[in-house]
Amino acid sequence: MATPMNGSVVKAFNLLAAFKDARDGLSLVEAAERSGMTVPTAHRFLRTLLSTGALDLLPNHRYVIGSALRGIAFADAATNSAAAVLAHHVQQLAAHVRETAHVATLDKDMVRYVAKAETQRSLKIVTQIGTALEAYCTGVGKVLLAHKPGEYVERYLKGGDLIALTPRTLTHPDALVAELRKIREQGYALDDEEFETGLRCVAAPVRVNGSTIAALSCSGPTTRFTDEVLASHILTTVRRAQLIGQELERKHLYRIS
Repeated sequence: MATPMNGSVVKAFNLLAAFKDARDGLSLVEAAERSGMTVPTAHRFLRTLLSTGALDLLPNHRYVIGSALRGIAFADAATNSAAAVLAHHVQQLAAHVRETAHVATLDKDMVRYVAKAETQRSLKIVTQIGTALEAYCTGVGKVLLAHKPGEYVERYLKGGDLIALTPRTLTHPDALVAELRKIREQGYALDDEEFETGLRCVAAPVRVNGSTIAALSCSGPTTRFTDEVLASHILTTVRRAQLIGQELERKHLYRIS
């Protein structure tokens, strides 16, 4: 035997649904008309919803969605925002590898960090969300360039010289193009002291609906980022980047702004 529905709950929900797109709220009569209730029935339900905070009553005697429902909606929006997804996953990655983790996007040919997490260890990476860096010499930057169309990379390389920040920085366009091809094939990038001497980084693409919209990385000093732990960090970072993309897809979040 099926469990019977509670008719009062259904009526209350239908009444709340009547407030959709009602920017200025609804009067008692308007609420009754939209919900298909009689005025006395609508009045009884409105007063009940008012007492729970689901609705508020304005001085002009119009009902609007109340603070209780708005709080639930905002909490849900925060949980399902792209920023919240990124913050959660960079924290998970940082905790797992015990190093600094970042998510970055390309903004006018520059890498811009949009999320960061770190652990309580010495020799931290000094960066901030919003920091802009060159793409050609960073792990996240090379990942993002590697998944851009060929014409984009060609234009990028014509934009200026590749300046050596360390003795290991790739400064010849052909060498960078070859490196980008390798990154696409293997699914991750390494920054092996190319941006800063003594710093290593692993980066992987965050893909949503087949497009790379961001890059995830973990970075640390070479004293901890040894060859022995590098393979583990690569697998962990690649897998975490995949999880980010899957969650963004599942929540229909296709852009990082």
